[in-house]
Formats: sequence, C-alpha cells, structure tokens
Amino acid sequence: MEKVISWGVPVICVAVVTYLIKPFIKTHKKGQEIEDQEEWDNRSTKMKSDLESRITALENHHCADASELEGKIQALENKESTTQLLLEAILKEIKNNNTQFHDRLDSLEAKNTDAFIQIYQRDLIVDGKSYLANKMWTPQ
Repeated sequence: MEKVISWGVPVICVAVVTYLIKPFIKTHKKGQEIEDQEEWDNRSTKMKSDLESRITALENHHCADASELEGKIQALENKESTTQLLLEAILKEIKNNNTQFHDRLDSLEAKNTDAFIQIYQRDLIVDGKSYLANKMWTPQ
C-alpha cells in the first residue's frame, strides 16, 4: 500500500497540475501564432515597400537617363558639328536596342560622317556585326 501511495501522489499531482496549466499553454500558443503572423505581415509589407522603392528608383534613373539623352540629341540636331562623346552616347543607346533614336541618327550621320567613321573603327560592333555597317555604309 505504501508503494501505491508513494507513486500515486506524484502521479495525481502531475495530472492535476497538467490539467490546470493546459489551458494556459494553448492560449500562449495561439498568442504566439498571432505574433508570428503579425511579424510575417510586417516583414512582407516591408519587403514589398523596399521592392517598390527600388523599382521607383530604377524608373526614375531610367527616365533621367532618357531625358539626358534626349537633351543631348536635341543639342546635336541644333549644331552644325557634333562631338564624338555625344555621338557615342547615342550609339550606346542603339547598342542597347533602343530603337527610338534611329531616325535621328540617320540625319546626324549625314552631317558628321568623319566622327562616325572614328567610332565605327573603335568599338561599334554588336554580335559580330556593326550597326553602322548594316544601317548606313561599309568602311573600305
């Protein structure tokens, strides 16, 4: 009988304590799940806003580059002679498959053939072919 009491009392105590504490454990887990969900929502919102700000920054940078190039092209069209640096900026856009500048490039080429020859000889080769050779003329 003493063995039953010596083992029974701790078992009953553990059962009573477990029965009393169990509701608190479930409540804590639910609270933790809610906190985890809130943390995930905050993190995903932050990541989304970071991505949106990066996209906006890239779009603004692209718009600034395009408007800068537009200004350079207008300056070139208004001048009789063209500097090699500005021509390189236009041709760089063409190398990057920006086709909106092709018509303007044709009219500039007529005015500045020597500068185009210098650029062609140096670095205007894309995929083994020259844009200028395909578009305007072949050097001799």
